[in-house]
Amino acid sequence: MSGCDLSFGDYFLSVHKSISHGVEISIKHSIPFMQEGFPDKLAREGYLNYVKALSILFDSHHKTEDEIAFPFFREALPDTHFDWLFEDHNLITGFLEELTPIINSLEMGEDVFGNLVLLNDELLKISDRW
Repeated sequence: MSGCDLSFGDYFLSVHKSISHGVEISIKHSIPFMQEGFPDKLAREGYLNYVKALSILFDSHHKTEDEIAFPFFREALPDTHFDWLFEDHNLITGFLEELTPIINSLEMGEDVFGNLVLLNDELLKISDRW
């Protein structure tokens, strides 16, 4: 199978795997940054760009599911309940929205320890729900 021959299911599995990996990496790196701070400006920028990219991927993926996949599955499987998936998406979207002001504060170097704790908390909430 070439890289262009992903089925609908393969696409979603690969995106879910990428998101899961991104959340794990974001949490893993937040811990030493909480303990020691960012070693330099480049590390801070790289880490925060990574978390922003993860947030954008998450949001895009959820919009694709909400607007394309779930309506398709609801039509194909009318007796299946998807309400809990929409609830999960809304909850995770709220966590993702909480990341933006935290990241903005970290980019400006404000209360680095406190904001890294908040960032880690939001990432853990996302991980737990994901």
